[in-house]
Amino acid sequence: YRNPTFEQCNATEDNFLRLSLENPQCQFLFRGEPSMRAQIKAGKVVKPQECDQVQEQMLDLFDWIGTTEDLSSDTLPLLARLLGLPPTLTFQRHKVTKESGAVFGIENVSTSALEHIYQKSRKDMALYESAKRNYSLSMWDYF
Repeated sequence: YRNPTFEQCNATEDNFLRLSLENPQCQFLFRGEPSMRAQIKAGKVVKPQECDQVQEQMLDLFDWIGTTEDLSSDTLPLLARLLGLPPTLTFQRHKVTKESGAVFGIENVSTSALEHIYQKSRKDMALYESAKRNYSLSMWDYF
């Protein structure tokens, strides 16, 4: 299901920059999905102290936080083991740009675009670093 309130567009650097939100993970976790539209329309961004609260709540409430890059090697095998499923689940990359046939990703993004995203994602990056630091697979005795 695609949310009809979000603009449908091809995955290009220009669209990526134009539609990038300030700390979207913090925004989503603190205020919910509807607030994402408000950020686009009215510029209502999550405050740094709200992102700090998200990080504190994550540490208090979550037993596991996995990252996308470790989905196939950590999170899916862990879930399979906990749920008694075969450990053969994998994550496959899919091309999201239909017209150009090109894959848009880190390998073909300009340095200035990356810097722009880093500037807009500082608190999200702190959430990511906290998850990597506090939720390693080694915390599970049988892995």
